[in-house]
Amino acid sequence: MRIATLISTALIATLSLSSNSAKAKPDAFLNQHVEVVSAFAPQTTSVSSRTGRITRRNLPASYGRGTVEPDFRGMVKLSMRYELGGGKILTEHCGGSLINSRWIITAAHCIKHKDGLRWNRIDITTGDRNLDGVGAIRRRAHNAIVHNGFDFPTLTNDIALIRLREPLPPTVVPTRLDRATKPLVQAGQILRTAGWPITGLRAGQRRLQTTDVSVTDPSFHGYITVSSARGDVAGVCRGESGGPLISPTASGAQLVGVLSGIEPQSQNSGGDPCLVGGYEMYFTPVASHLPWIDRVVDVCDANPESCSSRARAYARR
Repeated sequence: MRIATLISTALIATLSLSSNSAKAKPDAFLNQHVEVVSAFAPQTTSVSSRTGRITRRNLPASYGRGTVEPDFRGMVKLSMRYELGGGKILTEHCGGSLINSRWIITAAHCIKHKDGLRWNRIDITTGDRNLDGVGAIRRRAHNAIVHNGFDFPTLTNDIALIRLREPLPPTVVPTRLDRATKPLVQAGQILRTAGWPITGLRAGQRRLQTTDVSVTDPSFHGYITVSSARGDVAGVCRGESGGPLISPTASGAQLVGVLSGIEPQSQNSGGDPCLVGGYEMYFTPVASHLPWIDRVVDVCDANPESCSSRARAYARR
């Protein structure tokens, strides 16, 4: 199996939820298969990590019709903020995809920190390919739901969902999930991925960057491996985890994977990642986790308090 790197180097593997587990009663399902995390801390002035910037204002929700990429209309930017004391907050960055007006899918390692830190809030930006565009919509997460089988050292079940308190407006169009019961993608197929780069060749871009990638390993229950379609220095990198792998189909774009990691040998001589031509990117397949995704959405939408009460219990630990 290949080795992928995130904040540190880790081995990637993904397991699907069994059909029996998917049919469990709501409370039993939540107890066994999700970890709900939320934040109730006050807003503070923050100083972000080296890849971020100083923030001295709150970002209210805003509405508008922005310019978006057709294949990435449901793309979102996530900023996880961790209170470190002394008024400072460490900011980490990820991507995600809106799957309906209230739910976002991303990678579990974006939500559950490897060092056990608990985020104080997750800021969400969507609705415009430019993060500073007139159509950008800014919200905050209400709950974040991590697969209870997620294991950081192995990245098993690297899948998570974020629930918004209020739905997003219809100007933001959700991404369609891959609901195939067998692999939708094939080796050699050209797919698309995107992100707002924090590291790599285009680090610091505020406009959504898109890249064509070629499938080298289309594993359905492991992870989908891709690299630049041209073999050059192109692709997503650290800070874009959780972002989408899109398959353009005759019926429209479908989300087939979320970014879990990158090849560790992608560093240049200075140690900067994603600067070697043809480096590999690893995506957790969406279709193999559909039973878990659908069940979480159904249970939490039917009884939001079940999710919220578990979030409050988590926050008190």
